[in-house]
Amino acid sequence: MSRKHATGSPTEDLPSPKFPKSDMPSGAPSLAAHRAALPTWGARSKILQLIENTEVTIIVGETGSGKTTQIPQYIHERWPDKSIICTQPRRVAAMSVANRVAHEMGTPLGGEIGYAVRFDDQTSEHTKVRYVTEGILLKEAMDDVFLSKYDVVVMDEVHERGVNTDLLLGLMKILASRQYGIFSASDAPRQTRMEGLKVVIMSATLDSDCFRSFFPSAAYLHVSGRMFPVNMHYLPDPCADYIEGAAEKVMDIHNSGKPGDILVFLPGEEEIEDCCARIEQKLIEQRDGDYPRSGPTDLLVLRAYSALPPHTIELIFDPPGANERKVVVSTNIAETSVTIEGICFVVDSGFCKSKEFHPQSRLESLLVTPISQASAKQRAGRAGRTQSGECFRLYTESAFDELRQTTVPEVCRSNLCSLVLTMKQMHIHNILKFPYIDAPSSSALIHALEIVHTLGALNDAGDLTTIGHKMAKFPLDASLSRALLAGIEFGVEKDVSAVVALLSTSSKIFVVPRDKAMKRAANDAQLRAFGHRFGDHIMLHRIFEAYREAGRHETHRNEAQRWARSQNLNHRALSNAQSIWKQLNSILSRIDPADVCTISQERMERITETLAHDSAADQHYQRILLSLFAGHICNVAHHKSKKDYELVKNKAKFAVQLHQGCSLTRSSSGLPDFLFYQEAVLTSNGKSASSPHLRTCSVVKKEWFHAVAADYFDPSTMEDGSHTQAVFKRVFRESRRP
Repeated sequence: MSRKHATGSPTEDLPSPKFPKSDMPSGAPSLAAHRAALPTWGARSKILQLIENTEVTIIVGETGSGKTTQIPQYIHERWPDKSIICTQPRRVAAMSVANRVAHEMGTPLGGEIGYAVRFDDQTSEHTKVRYVTEGILLKEAMDDVFLSKYDVVVMDEVHERGVNTDLLLGLMKILASRQYGIFSASDAPRQTRMEGLKVVIMSATLDSDCFRSFFPSAAYLHVSGRMFPVNMHYLPDPCADYIEGAAEKVMDIHNSGKPGDILVFLPGEEEIEDCCARIEQKLIEQRDGDYPRSGPTDLLVLRAYSALPPHTIELIFDPPGANERKVVVSTNIAETSVTIEGICFVVDSGFCKSKEFHPQSRLESLLVTPISQASAKQRAGRAGRTQSGECFRLYTESAFDELRQTTVPEVCRSNLCSLVLTMKQMHIHNILKFPYIDAPSSSALIHALEIVHTLGALNDAGDLTTIGHKMAKFPLDASLSRALLAGIEFGVEKDVSAVVALLSTSSKIFVVPRDKAMKRAANDAQLRAFGHRFGDHIMLHRIFEAYREAGRHETHRNEAQRWARSQNLNHRALSNAQSIWKQLNSILSRIDPADVCTISQERMERITETLAHDSAADQHYQRILLSLFAGHICNVAHHKSKKDYELVKNKAKFAVQLHQGCSLTRSSSGLPDFLFYQEAVLTSNGKSASSPHLRTCSVVKKEWFHAVAADYFDPSTMEDGSHTQAVFKRVFRESRRP
């Protein structure tokens, strides 16, 4: 195995194997015995032979095979001087796996073994095996598309098929086959092209045909898992409330006295917190009850979802205490990304949360949907890791038979604007000809190109503009990246980044009490404390500033946390947003304001004139909104009648309403004529879908259309004779008056 430069000679040959003479893995005796007992150990020689002799190796390792922790170690032990990067779809998995591997190798984290995820880089110049999220590797590819600092790329859990997964798989195909013609000739990377990159594709599912077809010359190896029998249980009739059903089943298992831990699969954070609260309440209610048990008496309730901080996630891996069992209530993160020892019972709701973007209407569905059969099998398999287990499916057997075989890849159901920016930054000019493993629809790609062009990131030739290059630097949706750059122009970039940070956190900001009266009281208190007539974005800004102020004057360690709790706000989300804010400001500080000026001096003076009659605070807030509006010009709605709004320059003909949580619905001045919104969403709870509604909305003043995006809102570009065209003809006439 060697790596060559396109214009040079082979690098030094890799050294001979350095396994101990006993042919046992390295590490403490107990760890060595554990490693040797894993199924991958018996296939170690074959795995290394395939990697050495082929450019791409596909390894299907079933649950319990040890592929995630062991195969990168084998490569490192065989070729210790080579640089290995291992991708994981989720940050939790990258962190936990790196910790495990460092422990097994007896080396401190950040030495030979490390990880890099957003806001946390535990690597050094000595790191040889680097576990990262796929987003981190894509960020590196934007600066060096040939990944020239790495000798081996290991892509794990590729069966999850996220957008980043599919983009990286396409890049691996280009690099492995050396088909560099896909890169733009006029904007080609200015560096030596590298050859000899080794690619290892790893999946936990047996359905590997799509990967083998995509990499026709790849070597293939199947490693069986270490599985015990799992007894399947189905419901005789459909479940009316799967959250309550899950909580009841957990209590049934616990009260049965059978030993072993429990893993519950639910769609998302909200459902998980609800279920955990119900389990904890049931435990309180039965404390004085008489339940004969021969097994564990105490039940430890734990959560697992990506928004949790690392120290909380790590609790799920700790063994329970004496006379105790744990129940882990998780999203699909526990299907394959993390392995929890001691699980003997799985409770499967049969649901997951799924996003789907509809390019024609620019409507996004955030739906609780049935899982695929492949996911159901993965979930069941978590019960048979260490001994015989049981899986309780909260659905009927006929419902299982009707599930899709596999999950629809994310790239085929997502808003692709950020993908387009990333690909363009990687010098991929024709995104329609990129080698996708499953190509998104041409309409979705064309829509993304149109939006990115409208935001000023692409020129008419389809190449990135100066603004486009700057936008691609941010790990954000394209509209938010554009808003940040506009913030520089309006002199409020740190304020805009605060709002963007809150919009980017994966957890909900507001803590919603379950009791309706308490929920209403909490909403009223939040509106009194932070609400503003301009709408939700300024409310978010005021929350962020108040949180920072609480933290700045801390007299006790948990002052900010106590403040957040008193305001019914999520401290974890606010803390995460503060980390995002610092990262965004770091990127913003390296941007020259001269590179992002798009508004003429005349128009900027006109904007200043329109703000002159407002208070200093309102002028400041409007500059924040003008910046955000510049990134959301494609997300504008016009008030049509009563509660109904019409989406501007949108092919959707249906009316939409504001989400009930939008502060503008409770404004004393009534609904505004125009607003911009963060997202137009169709939601469901697994039973029924809601009507389309707009989330996170703010006022748009009529003068802003001509000042910020005159070409886009030009009435001549709108449907002739339409209500919207008539409205904007009037708006433009009024905005041009002296």
